[in-house]
Amino acid sequence: MRLTTKSALLKRIAKPLAAVATTAALAGFGLGLDATAASAATTPYWGMDCYTSTSGSFGGYYGNATCTGTGIWQVQVSCLFGGNPTSLIMINTPGLTQSASAGSCYWGVNSVTVKEYTRTP
Repeated sequence: MRLTTKSALLKRIAKPLAAVATTAALAGFGLGLDATAASAATTPYWGMDCYTSTSGSFGGYYGNATCTGTGIWQVQVSCLFGGNPTSLIMINTPGLTQSASAGSCYWGVNSVTVKEYTRTP
């Protein structure tokens, strides 16, 4: 059995971990407003125009959304390797644009979703 120093071990796993994090961050584009890269869409219930994105760096990634129009909504993030933090619930009135963030995800973000509510939960 070959022993490896901590520094050498970290160098050996750093590139594969970076590749996994990058692949996961780019992979999760799903139905509606799920996105890890910046995206724009119209929500199905309220018809708000929303833009989602991610921000941060290793140890503190966040999912962000900005929505314009009338509606009740919340940002939900799916973190790489577990966790689903949410933002505060936002209530938009006609013509109002609001932004919200949810996180923090240590390893990265799988997806960012705008959840709509038919009434305030």
